[in-house]
Amino acid sequence: MEEGFIVSNKVRRMVFREIQAGVGDIDQIAKKCHLIKRSVETAVDDLIKGGVIDEKEGRLSLTKKGEKISFTNEKRV
Repeated sequence: MEEGFIVSNKVRRMVFREIQAGVGDIDQIAKKCHLIKRSVETAVDDLIKGGVIDEKEGRLSLTKKGEKISFTNEKRV
């Protein structure tokens, strides 16, 4: 999965940034970003399938691949 996969969809990008910031709950992400919960769930499923995030003990977190993409984004800003 490339960084473009995340950036190409606004919801995936917002979800990725929130997980990167430490928000690990779908309900909190939906509320904070003013998004429909179902769209957040779909974005989370896409990111899990892509290997960028992982769900552990009911919380979402970045995988090694996600951390690498996150680090790449920080260097560009």
